[in-house]
Amino acid sequence: MFTGNSAGRLAAYKYIFANNDGYFEYDRHESTKAGISSILYSSRYNGLVINSSDNKIKLYSFPQFELKKVFFHPQRTATLRACMTPDGKNIVTGSEDGSIRAFNIDTSQLLATVPVHSCKSISIISVVISSDGRHLVTSSQDGNVNLYNLT
Repeated sequence: MFTGNSAGRLAAYKYIFANNDGYFEYDRHESTKAGISSILYSSRYNGLVINSSDNKIKLYSFPQFELKKVFFHPQRTATLRACMTPDGKNIVTGSEDGSIRAFNIDTSQLLATVPVHSCKSISIISVVISSDGRHLVTSSQDGNVNLYNLT
């Protein structure tokens, strides 16, 4: 289990069973310099994808916590949420500027930008891709939910 906060502190916990009583044991603690808005685990890269308030998405190895890649949002806007495609090849983000963006993890290339809202003060607060990779659902600060067909 991973947790992060607005001060940029990341904690990792492992679940240990002892005499049928489960408890969380602190395993590792690191700090980044920007607030953490979402954390994803990528089994394909055996690493963590951390979405931070400094308009960067960072890929770290795990458990070594070595920085492997950095993706920059071109508009210098904070990314609030991120999700990964089921094949683990792409990341989709929701941003403060009301847009969603897709990045290829291997190349760090920005694949697409979709301006969901013309009003840049309405943030995208949630992004989710269906388990079959065919649909993307976003929600925004104004209470709207949008469904996109990705096929």
